Amino acid sequence: MTKTSQWAEGLGAACDDRIFLPTLKAWNEGMDVPLRDPRAPMKPGLYLTDIPINRGAMAAAKFLRGAGVDNPQAYLWRVMHLGEILRAAPALGLGELVRDDEVHTALLRAAAVAKLATRPADAIGSTEDCPVFDLADVAAKTREFLAAEEAAG
Repeated sequence: MTKTSQWAEGLGAACDDRIFLPTLKAWNEGMDVPLRDPRAPMKPGLYLTDIPINRGAMAAAKFLRGAGVDNPQAYLWRVMHLGEILRAAPALGLGELVRDDEVHTALLRAAAVAKLATRPADAIGSTEDCPVFDLADVAAKTREFLAAEEAAG
């Protein structure tokens, strides 16, 4: 990436899939937990809107802090952009791994460790290059995880 924000530093680092899966679980479970007691007095500061995506992100960030993860932005980015992989799964020959309410663990583990590519800023009308999943690497890693699961029996 040629130009990145401070938050994006370390974003492309692979995540530990053993931490990624519970991060995803924390995100999903956290989407239903209010960020704060609505009766609590507001103090000076910035507050996130109490919507599911913010709830999930905060729950995942809390989990990652508790797990001692040094680069939570890498995990959070991968969770937030998982839809990119789910939409591409059929074209990658992995459509059978995505159901209405279930995604195969091999595909999720691949999301944790796959390389990221860069979509140039000028291609998307942005001032910064945009990281995206390297979908060929996602497919390769998914197949590796599937083969390992099959070999383990």
